[in-house]
Amino acid sequence: MPIPFRFYLAPVLLGVCAASMLVGCTTPEEQAAADRQTCGNYGYTQGTDAFANCMMKADTQRKKAAADWQAEQNRKWDAKTADPAMQDCQTTESVDVQGDAAAGGETTRTNSRTVCVGQ
Repeated sequence: MPIPFRFYLAPVLLGVCAASMLVGCTTPEEQAAADRQTCGNYGYTQGTDAFANCMMKADTQRKKAAADWQAEQNRKWDAKTADPAMQDCQTTESVDVQGDAAAGGETTRTNSRTVCVGQ
């Protein structure tokens, strides 16, 4: 059975919400001001290459954190919504033999158990 479109949209919306939570509901201008303050506290002077590198690193780290969080959420979502056939499954079987084959009274029973990741 195909998954409705709204289920594909959920991870995207979740990512947008996550990104805004990671930023802390601040505007880009407020975030830049906070980064300038942080880089200034590290001793860098505005207008220098070191200050610009500090600002770039802060921005890159924030974007990486948001991307890592989103990737983890997507992985969890994919595992939760995957078809059982698409999941990593392992089946174990055991055979129980009772009776005497020579006397014609042997019975065999096979037990199988399948465990899938994400279920």
